[in-house]
Amino acid sequence: ILKGFQKEETFNISLFSDFIFSRVNLTYTFLPGSSDMNRVFEAMNNRGKQLDHHELLKSRLLEKIESHERLAYSLIWDACSNMNAYVEKNIKDVGNLTWKNLYGDTSGLYEDDGLEKSKIGLDKVDIIKLLKEIQTNDKESISLKSILESTANYSRTEKDKNVKESDYLSKSVRSIISFPTFLLHVLRVYQLQNNGTHSAEVIDKKLLSIFDVASNFNTSEKTKEFILLIWKARVSFDKYIIKWVYSADEKEEYHEIEQVVISKSVIKNKDGSTNENISVQRVENTDEDIKCLSKLQGMLYHSQEMTTQYWITPFLYILINEQLSNTALLKKLEVLETTLFYSVKNTSKLKDRTFNIVFQNESEELECLVDSKSYLNKCLGTGYPNYIFYKLEYILWKDRVGICEEKG
Repeated sequence: ILKGFQKEETFNISLFSDFIFSRVNLTYTFLPGSSDMNRVFEAMNNRGKQLDHHELLKSRLLEKIESHERLAYSLIWDACSNMNAYVEKNIKDVGNLTWKNLYGDTSGLYEDDGLEKSKIGLDKVDIIKLLKEIQTNDKESISLKSILESTANYSRTEKDKNVKESDYLSKSVRSIISFPTFLLHVLRVYQLQNNGTHSAEVIDKKLLSIFDVASNFNTSEKTKEFILLIWKARVSFDKYIIKWVYSADEKEEYHEIEQVVISKSVIKNKDGSTNENISVQRVENTDEDIKCLSKLQGMLYHSQEMTTQYWITPFLYILINEQLSNTALLKKLEVLETTLFYSVKNTSKLKDRTFNIVFQNESEELECLVDSKSYLNKCLGTGYPNYIFYKLEYILWKDRVGICEEKG
């Protein structure tokens, strides 16, 4: 904050200091240890800055969870709520974790001139168990007063000393949807998984009324199931759904899907011991199918309503419930977007089509597509939806190699 003020030519740090000491009052609030901090925070904020809807929703959901389990689910929520950073960095920071906590034993990684890619993913981590273990260890930690009064050596063990973790590396990224919108898509996936017949609308201003916590999440088990689903969805979202990635060289944003890369370097010391340095970063995924997936999602993003992006619901459902290769995943999304936007049966609202398509027979749906030749020969001009032009651009890009070869 101070650096921001110092950029102004008229800023006087002495006057600013005098203002802080003479005009700013700090209030200490003492609460019993048994207080429900979510309720207290909500009540205090009702007298000042209002909480966002998703913060109120978090408070109402966490009330349903037993107090001894609440912190772990709260940390998951906090990690997932920052949509403009990758979830592995978020959960590491809010949960006070290490890369070794998240990605397990790194002994399988070998030093190399290039980056060593890890096949271990966050989708294989029991995140609740991990966070509870960290909580338990924190509770057993020694107080600062005990350390100062004791002559015991509380330095790290030799094993800890020999494993270092470098800074996390990632370009500046921005999500294509907000956290409230993401929550509504996860709610729709939750409804699909529980055989719901009603599909929630994606309207972030109605977040609280759409969730209706009192009716839909009235037990601890339902609430924990949903928050765990948020985690699974966010891990899949960051792995397979585009973000706006900022290029410092080109000074512009572009759509890209980046992958996690874990590497380890080993430094030999003069005394014969070794130090391991573990680093994690996000880099461009160069797999051709992932590149096509990125282009296809970019087409969907620009051709649909920016604030809803209803196609994300069925795609998230597929990501969470089916273990597919990159090639099969691309094929799934191609079929999904074609049946959603190019079928003669498209008479219902998009919020319902993107919900019901999960239960429809794929082969039968592909037989109900619009006849392309007759449709494109109608000379509708501006009557054609934007989707058609974006789809044409995607097809030309995907077949670019073959088209260039044909033209010599």
